Amino acid sequence: MPIGSTVAAERSFVGPALLSWVMYYVGFYVVGLVLNIKYLSDSKEIQDATGKAPAGRGCLWALLIVHLWVPAMVIFVAVIASLVGGVGVLGVLGDWWREGTGMF
Repeated sequence: MPIGSTVAAERSFVGPALLSWVMYYVGFYVVGLVLNIKYLSDSKEIQDATGKAPAGRGCLWALLIVHLWVPAMVIFVAVIASLVGGVGVLGVLGDWWREGTGMF
């Protein structure tokens, strides 16, 4: 076992995952996404070197799925629904946004 691999195996990515999560929600979505992908890449290198996934790798994957794939799927479904059904995206949402606003 190489000397540096013990330190790499003990590195935790929970802190970087929390930092990425905070960046997503304080208005820096792109910064959070870039940090998330970078830390995920770093954790993959450690996993390849040691054969063991470091702590926090699952958190990074969950953040990536929730903040990248889920919004993409929602947009995709809304576009398909508006094309197939002939209903606009606002038609899918209904009039809930008008009620009680006094705007119209």
